[in-house]
Amino acid sequence: MTDTVIPAPPSGAIAQDIDRLTCILMVRHEHGGDDPKSIDCRYSALLETKEQMYSRRLKVGQNWVEIETGWVNSPGLLVIQNHPTKFATNPTKEQRDEDQKRFLEISYDGNKPWLVSPGRFFVAQPSDLAGCKMRCVQGTAEITISAIPQ
Repeated sequence: MTDTVIPAPPSGAIAQDIDRLTCILMVRHEHGGDDPKSIDCRYSALLETKEQMYSRRLKVGQNWVEIETGWVNSPGLLVIQNHPTKFATNPTKEQRDEDQKRFLEISYDGNKPWLVSPGRFFVAQPSDLAGCKMRCVQGTAEITISAIPQ
Protein backbone atom coordinates (compact mmCIF):
# COMPACT_ATOMS: atom_id res chain seq x y z
CA MET A 1 0.00 0.00 0.00
CA THR A 2 1.34 3.42 -0.91
CA ASP A 3 0.26 6.40 1.20
CA THR A 4 -0.29 9.42 -0.97
CA VAL A 5 -2.73 12.26 -1.44
CA ILE A 6 -5.23 11.16 -4.06
CA PRO A 7 -7.77 13.58 -5.46
CA ALA A 8 -11.29 12.38 -4.90
CA PRO A 9 -13.63 12.16 -7.88
CA PRO A 10 -16.38 14.78 -8.07
CA SER A 11 -19.29 14.10 -5.73
CA GLY A 12 -21.39 11.20 -7.00
CA ALA A 13 -18.79 10.16 -9.59
CA ILE A 14 -17.12 6.76 -9.51
CA ALA A 15 -13.34 6.62 -9.90
CA GLN A 16 -12.56 4.36 -12.85
CA ASP A 17 -9.86 1.70 -12.74
CA ILE A 18 -8.45 2.84 -9.38
CA ASP A 19 -8.41 0.59 -6.34
CA ARG A 20 -8.19 2.81 -3.30
CA LEU A 21 -8.68 2.51 0.44
CA THR A 22 -10.06 5.51 2.30
CA CYS A 23 -10.34 5.45 6.10
CA ILE A 24 -12.12 8.06 8.19
CA LEU A 25 -12.38 7.80 11.97
CA MET A 26 -13.92 10.33 14.31
CA VAL A 27 -13.72 9.89 18.07
CA ARG A 28 -15.61 12.28 20.37
CA HIS A 29 -15.06 12.53 24.09
CA GLU A 30 -17.81 14.33 25.97
CA HIS A 31 -16.89 15.27 29.52
CA GLY A 32 -19.67 16.71 31.66
CA GLY A 33 -19.74 20.51 31.48
CA ASP A 34 -16.85 20.77 28.99
CA ASP A 35 -16.93 21.15 25.23
CA PRO A 36 -16.60 17.79 23.48
CA LYS A 37 -13.14 16.94 22.21
CA SER A 38 -12.74 15.30 18.82
CA ILE A 39 -9.98 13.22 17.31
CA ASP A 40 -10.28 13.07 13.54
CA CYS A 41 -8.05 10.66 11.64
CA ARG A 42 -8.16 9.97 7.93
CA TYR A 43 -6.03 8.67 5.14
CA SER A 44 -6.29 7.39 1.62
CA ALA A 45 -4.00 4.92 -0.14
CA LEU A 46 -3.80 3.33 -3.55
CA LEU A 47 -3.96 -0.46 -3.37
CA GLU A 48 -1.29 -2.65 -4.92
CA THR A 49 -3.81 -5.18 -6.25
CA LYS A 50 -7.21 -5.37 -7.94
CA GLU A 51 -8.26 -8.10 -5.51
CA GLN A 52 -11.70 -7.86 -3.88
CA MET A 53 -11.98 -7.39 -0.13
CA TYR A 54 -13.00 -10.33 2.06
CA SER A 55 -15.83 -9.96 4.56
CA ARG A 56 -17.44 -12.71 6.61
CA ARG A 57 -19.87 -12.72 9.54
CA LEU A 58 -19.36 -15.58 11.98
CA LYS A 59 -19.70 -16.69 15.59
CA VAL A 60 -16.69 -17.17 17.85
CA GLY A 61 -16.79 -19.23 21.05
CA GLN A 62 -14.46 -19.50 24.03
CA ASN A 63 -11.78 -21.57 22.25
CA TRP A 64 -8.92 -19.75 20.52
CA VAL A 65 -9.26 -19.81 16.71
CA GLU A 66 -6.98 -18.51 13.97
CA ILE A 67 -8.03 -15.26 12.32
CA GLU A 68 -8.94 -16.15 8.75
CA THR A 69 -9.01 -13.64 5.92
CA GLY A 70 -10.14 -15.85 3.03
CA TRP A 71 -8.38 -15.15 -0.23
CA VAL A 72 -6.67 -12.00 1.12
CA ASN A 73 -3.40 -13.58 2.26
CA SER A 74 -1.69 -10.38 3.36
CA PRO A 75 -4.28 -7.73 4.25
CA GLY A 76 -3.35 -4.07 4.18
CA LEU A 77 -6.18 -3.45 6.64
CA LEU A 78 -8.02 -5.79 8.99
CA VAL A 79 -11.31 -4.76 10.64
CA ILE A 80 -13.02 -6.98 13.22
CA GLN A 81 -16.44 -5.88 14.53
CA ASN A 82 -17.97 -7.39 17.67
CA HIS A 83 -21.72 -7.02 17.13
CA PRO A 84 -24.02 -6.43 20.11
CA THR A 85 -26.88 -8.87 20.59
CA LYS A 86 -30.11 -7.91 18.85
CA PHE A 87 -32.84 -8.68 21.35
CA ALA A 88 -36.35 -9.52 20.08
CA THR A 89 -37.90 -7.71 23.06
CA ASN A 90 -36.69 -5.15 25.57
CA PRO A 91 -33.88 -6.95 27.40
CA THR A 92 -33.78 -7.17 31.15
CA LYS A 93 -30.88 -5.62 33.04
CA GLU A 94 -29.48 -9.12 33.56
CA GLN A 95 -29.61 -9.82 29.79
CA ARG A 96 -27.87 -6.50 29.01
CA ASP A 97 -25.21 -7.18 31.67
CA GLU A 98 -24.66 -10.69 30.29
CA ASP A 99 -24.34 -9.33 26.75
CA GLN A 100 -21.64 -6.87 27.86
CA LYS A 101 -19.48 -9.80 29.03
CA ARG A 102 -19.06 -11.05 25.44
CA PHE A 103 -15.62 -9.46 25.03
CA LEU A 104 -13.65 -10.59 22.03
CA GLU A 105 -9.97 -11.19 22.75
CA ILE A 106 -7.46 -10.81 19.91
CA SER A 107 -3.94 -12.08 20.54
CA TYR A 108 -0.72 -12.27 18.54
CA ASP A 109 1.65 -15.14 19.38
CA GLY A 110 -0.05 -15.68 22.75
CA ASN A 111 0.79 -12.20 24.05
CA LYS A 112 -1.62 -10.23 26.18
CA PRO A 113 -4.80 -9.82 24.13
CA TRP A 114 -6.57 -6.72 22.93
CA LEU A 115 -10.19 -6.55 24.09
CA VAL A 116 -13.11 -5.67 21.81
CA SER A 117 -16.35 -4.96 23.68
CA PRO A 118 -19.73 -5.78 22.12
CA GLY A 119 -20.64 -2.95 19.74
CA ARG A 120 -17.00 -1.96 19.21
CA PHE A 121 -14.39 -2.75 16.58
CA PHE A 122 -10.68 -3.47 16.12
CA VAL A 123 -8.64 -2.06 13.22
CA ALA A 124 -5.06 -3.07 12.38
CA GLN A 125 -2.55 -3.23 9.57
CA PRO A 126 -1.01 -6.64 10.27
CA SER A 127 2.53 -7.36 9.16
CA ASP A 128 1.84 -11.10 9.45
CA LEU A 129 -1.32 -12.98 10.44
CA ALA A 130 0.52 -16.15 11.51
CA GLY A 131 -0.11 -16.56 15.21
CA CYS A 132 -3.09 -14.15 15.30
CA LYS A 133 -5.95 -15.74 17.20
CA MET A 134 -9.24 -14.67 18.74
CA ARG A 135 -11.86 -15.96 21.16
CA CYS A 136 -14.88 -14.79 23.13
CA VAL A 137 -14.19 -14.45 26.86
CA GLN A 138 -17.69 -15.61 27.83
CA GLY A 139 -20.36 -17.19 25.66
CA THR A 140 -20.38 -16.57 21.92
CA ALA A 141 -19.56 -13.38 20.04
CA GLU A 142 -21.07 -12.59 16.65
CA ILE A 143 -18.43 -10.81 14.65
CA THR A 144 -17.58 -9.62 11.16
CA ILE A 145 -14.04 -9.93 9.82
CA SER A 146 -13.16 -7.73 6.86
CA ALA A 147 -9.78 -7.89 5.14
CA ILE A 148 -8.81 -5.29 2.55
CA PRO A 149 -5.92 -6.23 0.26
CA GLN A 150 -2.73 -4.19 0.15
